[in-house]
Amino acid sequence: MKNSILKTAIASALVLSAFADTATAATIYDKDGTTLSINGRIRARGSNGDIAPYPTTARKSGTLSNNARFGIEGSSEITNGIKAFAFTQWDTADGNHRESFGTRDQYVGVDFGNYGKVTLGRYLSPVYNVLAGTDIHYDFSGLLLADCTRRPGQIKYSFDYNGFSGEFAYQTAQDEAGVGFEKSIDVNSGFSTSLGYTFDDVVFGPLSLKLGYEYLKGQKEESASAGDYNNIKVYAAGLVWGHFRSGPYVALSYSESDHSVKSYQKDFKIKGLESVFGYGFENGIYADVGYDWQKYVPDNKTEANQSVETKGIIATVAWTLNPQFEVALETYFSLENDADKKHEAASGGDYYTTPYSKKEHAVGLNVVYFL
Repeated sequence: MKNSILKTAIASALVLSAFADTATAATIYDKDGTTLSINGRIRARGSNGDIAPYPTTARKSGTLSNNARFGIEGSSEITNGIKAFAFTQWDTADGNHRESFGTRDQYVGVDFGNYGKVTLGRYLSPVYNVLAGTDIHYDFSGLLLADCTRRPGQIKYSFDYNGFSGEFAYQTAQDEAGVGFEKSIDVNSGFSTSLGYTFDDVVFGPLSLKLGYEYLKGQKEESASAGDYNNIKVYAAGLVWGHFRSGPYVALSYSESDHSVKSYQKDFKIKGLESVFGYGFENGIYADVGYDWQKYVPDNKTEANQSVETKGIIATVAWTLNPQFEVALETYFSLENDADKKHEAASGGDYYTTPYSKKEHAVGLNVVYFL
């Protein structure tokens, strides 16, 4: 019985960490329907080179770095069955890659219970939530997803009822907004949506299927300089089967983005696939292996602008000693990478770079404490 309780607690804590980018929140105030909590994590990482933000063998010696996140969240009952809520989290200054605090998520909203909730602010899009089942590692997963960045200026309605779940977010105008593989683009308007259904118990656990679509329209510029977009369209599908870190776990994510640009570069598509096959034991040990693939396809191929393909395998072994403390060893094995060929191209360099710079083997050992 004791092992089962510990197993459930660990699984719940890590699910929050993986899918919501937060860990278990520590409640510091709870009275008369109002709560206030703090959340975050502190991580030390040893690696065979500098793997932030992407792995590289440029540094041959081992590297030890640290980083942290810290946040505040709260909710307050407005009336029976309706709550207001707020959340904010920052990447803290760490002395390695960050010299100042940077905002991750920041939003406010109203929860109407069975009638859904409305959220306003900066957060990951509904399309990301379709693909989030494979974005469960500290360093190597999530890099091939079509939209894995946080954007401000979103207004979202979401619901989760009787197995059905859905989200619709309207994107307001934003300069230098992050969109998946892009460093930033100027967005005039857009929307992102997802719809899913979860089957309660299929063999070894729940089976969740989701589909998503996103459309972002670029701002009208006086001149079509590099980086200006007409629009971006994203198609996404995701599958999650089982409980993360508790027994068998299977996740698949596929995305395809269609990029229409204004400048000298021709239009292009990016296709990406991530997979995870894992198992979590009752003693807190978890292991998984996954295959990742991505392909850049220009509409008009030339000698200087060719298709680029990246393939790799991610493998992880983690030990959760308790819901607050974890040790995880992550590895990435490159199977194929056309980065050198692509980087020689004059066209397209403003839009796309491969997630991994060379054929390589990268290793990272993470020691993490969750608040």
